[in-house]
Amino acid sequence: MAKKRIPPDKQTEALSRATWEFEQRNPAAKEKLKEEGRVFRETHKETIYDIAKIDERFEKYLSEESHNEIRKTEQIRPAAYADRGLFEARMKTWLKLEDSQQTESKEFISAWKNEILKNAQNILKVLIGENLEDTLLVSVDLSRSKEAIMAEIDSIIAKKKASREDNSRLKWLPLTEQLLQVWDLYSAAGRQPVKTTFRQIAKKVGRPLSTVRDQWLIVYEKIFDEQYKPEEKYSTEEKRASADELCAKCPHATAGKTPKCYRSGDFIPCAEYLRLAGKERTIKSVEFDENIDYESKKKDPSE
Repeated sequence: MAKKRIPPDKQTEALSRATWEFEQRNPAAKEKLKEEGRVFRETHKETIYDIAKIDERFEKYLSEESHNEIRKTEQIRPAAYADRGLFEARMKTWLKLEDSQQTESKEFISAWKNEILKNAQNILKVLIGENLEDTLLVSVDLSRSKEAIMAEIDSIIAKKKASREDNSRLKWLPLTEQLLQVWDLYSAAGRQPVKTTFRQIAKKVGRPLSTVRDQWLIVYEKIFDEQYKPEEKYSTEEKRASADELCAKCPHATAGKTPKCYRSGDFIPCAEYLRLAGKERTIKSVEFDENIDYESKKKDPSE
């Protein structure tokens, strides 16, 4: 599985797909994504429906399945972003005025501008994004030539980028398939020593053990949005409760049937349960041996 070069114009789509894959491996993020999709459709249903009457391509936003497919390629903010708010304001203006109203007329332009200003806060909020330090707002005069526009934009961006360090955070992106392969193989390995699992994966994928371990750590951070801490693998009351909730919703525990996790009367949890519950700590104990002089084996504190 070789590293794939990603063309600049395809980077945003590749980043969206990678983010989607990471979210699908995080139950909490997956559920949040589903809820965000529902809220989006409910909040914008009327607007989307009105616009869809003019442009049927917008109907896809009303379907959960289609909306999810769109998010795979569009959920990540592009490197250059133009908010649809201006377009939506234009469509709303068109719907309010008579069908025969000329869109180039002064009346239409004035009504359109008022519609934009009425929703200016939301439009600006979308344009600014989450990270102000990474955002540059640029207004473009479309009456000018593309060559003149791009020349001035290049100059503006060059000046802004000159004071920033080179962004190398996406060096992992071309390796997305390798990263997901390591994570999925690790998850499928079940409960066994980590060193053993990594050695098996390294042998299977034909990459150095250190590379496999580093790739797993990268994916962990992408999935859970934090660096891996060894303590995270151990079970807690909260994790056990989360795993028990999973059991309560198990589709295999249908009425009149014994769940698959019970075999011969023993509880053998599924891989998903084990992943949620975490690993139980093993407390080592040594039996007392009356033939051993423990006192003489104590170290002198001065040593």
